[in-house]
Amino acid sequence: MNGFHLRSLRRALVSLAFVGCGEPAVPGHGKTPQQRGPGTDTSQPVRDTSESTGGPSETGRDTSVADPDTATSPAVDCSPISAHDDWQLCSADADTCTAVFTDGAGCHELCHSVQLGCAEVWDNIDGECAPNADNPALGCDVLTGHDSDYCVCSGPVGEVPEPTSDTAPYEDLFDELVGFGADTTGGRGGTICTVTSTADSGAGSLRDCVEAASGPRWIRFAVDGEIALRSKLRLAGNMTVDGRDRAVEITGAGLQVLDDDNVIITNLSFHSGGSGDDNDAIQVRGANDVWIHHCSLADYADGLIDLTKGTGDVTVSWNKFSDHDKVMLISANDNDTEDEATRVTLHHNWFYRTTQRHPRIRHGKLHAYNNFIDRWDSYGMGCSTNSECYAERNVFQAGSDSDAIITQVGEDEGRGEVASHDDLLLGGAVVEERGTVFEPSDFYAYTAESTTGLSATVQLGAGVR
Repeated sequence: MNGFHLRSLRRALVSLAFVGCGEPAVPGHGKTPQQRGPGTDTSQPVRDTSESTGGPSETGRDTSVADPDTATSPAVDCSPISAHDDWQLCSADADTCTAVFTDGAGCHELCHSVQLGCAEVWDNIDGECAPNADNPALGCDVLTGHDSDYCVCSGPVGEVPEPTSDTAPYEDLFDELVGFGADTTGGRGGTICTVTSTADSGAGSLRDCVEAASGPRWIRFAVDGEIALRSKLRLAGNMTVDGRDRAVEITGAGLQVLDDDNVIITNLSFHSGGSGDDNDAIQVRGANDVWIHHCSLADYADGLIDLTKGTGDVTVSWNKFSDHDKVMLISANDNDTEDEATRVTLHHNWFYRTTQRHPRIRHGKLHAYNNFIDRWDSYGMGCSTNSECYAERNVFQAGSDSDAIITQVGEDEGRGEVASHDDLLLGGAVVEERGTVFEPSDFYAYTAESTTGLSATVQLGAGVR
C-alpha cells in the first residue's frame, strides 16, 4: 500500500500486544470529528503533559502515587506525533490524540506511535487539521492507502486489518485476464485519477492524469467524447487507463509504453490517426507485462498495435481491428534478437476486413486462440524469422487471398514455425504448418472454446463495450 510500512507495523504491534495503553475512550469524552464539525477551529495549543507532581516517566505518563479515591488515568503523550516531519498533531485530550498524516502512513501506524488504537478515520484532502466532512467516516477496519487522512487515536492498540485500496471497485477487470500477460496489475492498489476534460492537455485531461502520476495510478473517465492528441502520450509503468462505462475516442496521435512495465489499456476507441510513419495507435517498446483489452482500433497512419524492441509478456484480448492495412507488428526487424523473449497471447479478437499482420511476428512466441480473422486482403498471420506460432481454434474466413498463416513474409530472411490445432478454415483458407512449437499449457491455464458459433461470439463481444 502506498506509503504504508505494513511489515514493520505488524512487528511492532505484536511486541505491544499485551502492553496496557490507557483506559478505553469513554463515549462522549473529548470531541470527535462529528462534534467538531469541519468549520471548527482546532488550532488551540496542544496540552503539555510533561509536568506532574511525581515527574514524567520515559513515556511522558504520570507515574506518581495518588489517592486511589481521586486518581485518574494518566494523560497520553501525543508528542511523538508532533515530532514526526510528515504528521500534524491537531489536538490532545487526556486519552485521545487527533492528527493528520501526509505521507501515506495510515492511522494505525500514527496511533501506534503514541501507544493508542485507531478509533476513527476520516478522509482528508488538504493536510489541514480537519476531516473531509463531505465524505462519511472511513473506519478503522480497513487500510485505505490514502496519502492523507484525519485520525482519532484512543483506546488500546488493536490488530492491523488487511489492506484495501481505492481501486478495489474496478478490480473485477482482472477476472478477464489470461495468457502471457497474466501477471499484469497496472495501477492496482494505487491512486485514482478521473479525466473530466476531453482537451489535449490541462487540468482534468487524460494527459494531465498520465503525466502527474507518482506511483501506481488507475485512470477513469467522467466524460464521453473525442480526445484529439496533438502529440504521442507516453504512459508510465504501473498504470491502468480504464474507459469502461464511457465512450472515449482517441484520435490524432497514439499512446506509447516505452521501457515501462505493467500497463493496462482497456475500453478505448482509436481512430483517425493522423500522419507519420511512426504514428501507431498503441506503441509498446521494451516493456513487460502489458494487457490491451476490449479496444476498438482503426485507421492510423502506421500500425494499430506495435510490440517491439524487447517487449516481454503481453495479452491482447477481445479487441476489434478494422479499416487498416498493417494491423499488428511483433518485432520490427530480422536483427532484433532481443525480441526472442517476446511472448504474446492473442485471443477473442476480431480482425474485420483488414489487409495484413494479424499479426506479423519475428523471433518471439505467439499463442493465438479463438480469434476471428475475417476476410483479409494480403495474408492472415505471418510467422517469420525464428518465431513460434501456436494457432488454436481460430476462425479464418478467406477474403481476396487464401493464405491464412504463412511462415515467411516479404523480405524476411528466415522462416517461422507454425502449428495449427483445430482451426476452422473457410472460403479456401490455407495454413502453412512447419516445424515444432511450444505448448501454451506449459506456461498458463486457459480454455479454448469450440469454433462452433465462435465468429458470432467474437463479433458481438469484441471492441469497446
